[in-house]
Amino acid sequence: MLSIFFDFFGELRKKEVFYVNWKGHIFIEDHLNGEGDVDLFVPLIDKAKFEKVASKIGFVNVRSYQADHDFIEHYYAYDEREQKFAHLHVYFKIVTGESFSKNYVLPIDNYLKLNIEDRSGLPTMNGSARRTIFLVRHFLKIGTLYGALQYYREREKYYLEWESFDKSSECKEVREIGITSSDLKRMEKIFIAGGVMKNFLCAKKLKCMLRTYQRRDFFKYHCYLFFNLFVRIFNRLIIKRKKVFHDGLAVAICGLDGTGKSSLVESITSHYSNHFSVKNLHLGRPAATKISLFLKPLLILRSQFKILKGANSSQFQSQISGNNISILYALRSVVLAYDRMVASKKVQKFRNKGYLVVCDRYPGLNEGKMDSPRIVMDKTKGPLYQYLYKVEQKFYRSIKPVDILFNLQAPLEVAIERNDMRDKLGKESTEELRERFSINSGVSFLSDKTIDIDATKSIKNVFATVARDIWLIGLRK
Repeated sequence: MLSIFFDFFGELRKKEVFYVNWKGHIFIEDHLNGEGDVDLFVPLIDKAKFEKVASKIGFVNVRSYQADHDFIEHYYAYDEREQKFAHLHVYFKIVTGESFSKNYVLPIDNYLKLNIEDRSGLPTMNGSARRTIFLVRHFLKIGTLYGALQYYREREKYYLEWESFDKSSECKEVREIGITSSDLKRMEKIFIAGGVMKNFLCAKKLKCMLRTYQRRDFFKYHCYLFFNLFVRIFNRLIIKRKKVFHDGLAVAICGLDGTGKSSLVESITSHYSNHFSVKNLHLGRPAATKISLFLKPLLILRSQFKILKGANSSQFQSQISGNNISILYALRSVVLAYDRMVASKKVQKFRNKGYLVVCDRYPGLNEGKMDSPRIVMDKTKGPLYQYLYKVEQKFYRSIKPVDILFNLQAPLEVAIERNDMRDKLGKESTEELRERFSINSGVSFLSDKTIDIDATKSIKNVFATVARDIWLIGLRK
């Protein structure tokens, strides 16, 4: 069990909040170790107390884009020691049925409370109640063609769960919803040896029996079915959205050359995207917009020419000297500023949709420094230069800061050593790195909060620090 689960369950008991693992028993050990979600039932009356405890321990409520149901919530926490996410799938009412619709709300709270056993701090259902709830859920899931297809797609998991049950005692009747012991015996017999058609007919009969507990009538149900199917197909094929946060977060990884920015961005994106909707954007070299697209071939040719010809430090120094900035260079700088402004708006758009947005570099306002305005103030220049200066300044000043910026810091000699080990076409020379370190000393970037990170530590250590801080400082609000 992850330590954060242990702390959480202990606090729930201390605050006298009822909770029970009511389904998904077979893989519970894996789920408690961060490999899957723990299904809990918590009475609706205890929801406020539950959420207070969850917030105290570090759990964050998130939304599922394609399966958002009333009375069902997802909570995640980050276990720092294991660097894993703890996932709770919490039911404040027993909502069940086909996986996509969850069309039944069953008033069986007391049945659950009277049939529990405590195992290592996590109360669960006793053997008889497990089988009873399993059978009810099974037949409510397969009562439609679409529901049956979804169920049988994962039938191996369900049959493994059935085989894991202790069958030494009979299933208990569920008086709250009118299911008798004889009903359960018949359902069990059909489940074991009834065949597809008998299972389907039994499911239709049970649904008829429990129709008063349906959340949607015939018309609303089929409208929901059509819309949900469309959302799932659209999500799978196009937007591929996972869990989203109620309040998204925009973070940036910045630092001078050789500090490990790109590697860290990839690691953080991979780590979080296993569970959540994550968007990765490069603000140092933003994607071309319609305005700048026609310049791309020219810029690529110039870059390749520079690689073949080689560059010296005086060329870099010229970039921050107003006397040496040509109109063509100023125009290119304005186009780059526009691209960065457009990219920053995408950052805010995805953030507002609940994404974790991870930016590789982010703009600043220090003239002539890294990812900042390139055109410096020079009143001796002509009107066109002055106009381009003002436009570039306007673009940069319109960029909103990210929520958190991680500034990777490492001495020049460490950066040079790492750069020598990089396998990258056109990587910076030692002379270029020295010049850039000199030019960019003291650079700052647009952020609400900046956290300096010692990049001389191991990649594993830096990753652990940043992954933790994103959750504890940014997402756990």
